[in-house]
Amino acid sequence: MLSQALKERIICEHREVPCSALEMEQRLLARKIRVSHNKIRAVLKEAGLAKREPKKSKRRKWVRYERTKTNSLWHVDWKLLSNGKWLILFEDDATRLIVGHGLFDSPTAEAALQVFAVATAKHGVPRQLLTDNGTQFCNTQNRTDPAHAFHGAVKRAGVDHVFTRSSHPQCNGKLEKLNHTITRLYDYYDDDLEKAVKAYNEKKLHSSLEWQTPLAVWNKKTAKGLKYKNTTKS
Repeated sequence: MLSQALKERIICEHREVPCSALEMEQRLLARKIRVSHNKIRAVLKEAGLAKREPKKSKRRKWVRYERTKTNSLWHVDWKLLSNGKWLILFEDDATRLIVGHGLFDSPTAEAALQVFAVATAKHGVPRQLLTDNGTQFCNTQNRTDPAHAFHGAVKRAGVDHVFTRSSHPQCNGKLEKLNHTITRLYDYYDDDLEKAVKAYNEKKLHSSLEWQTPLAVWNKKTAKGLKYKNTTKS
């Protein structure tokens, strides 16, 4: 039997940052509190806070990729939210850290560049940037056209602009998962994107990161010198 104090702590932790029972188990374990995820799920269910755990999908034949160094590869994508705003996220592949984000009325190349400029000023310039083939990111008739506002700007910054391929779903799977997570947090925090991103970067634990936060992994890799440094001068 769990004490009432422990039940209240589980509920309080969940209300601060909503998460699965598995993630909650790791959050408590980090504080040297051992509670099985089944018991945690029961507590959350009783409080009306339990969410259906996602079913594990069959393993794809694709080889899972992940960069070792921070700033080796960034992903970027747009997503239309239920309130009509367009969300853009830049994610570091090695750490899952959201390095750039913004909300706009329309998904334009200029808006993407605005967020890219802020992200690179804060985190440095990445070696590669992975996008889809949308008109916000390139000339769809000629993807390497330097006259395109976004593509031309990132190339001048010394970034290798690479594109997703429809035959390789692992290319954009990480961004799809991130978009889903941030959308839930955005809704939970009453459309406050800054709170949602802060919770994701600094509080949410990732199983793929050995139950660490993106910011913690970013800081550790940076401290170990595992950060790509782009020396190109625009």
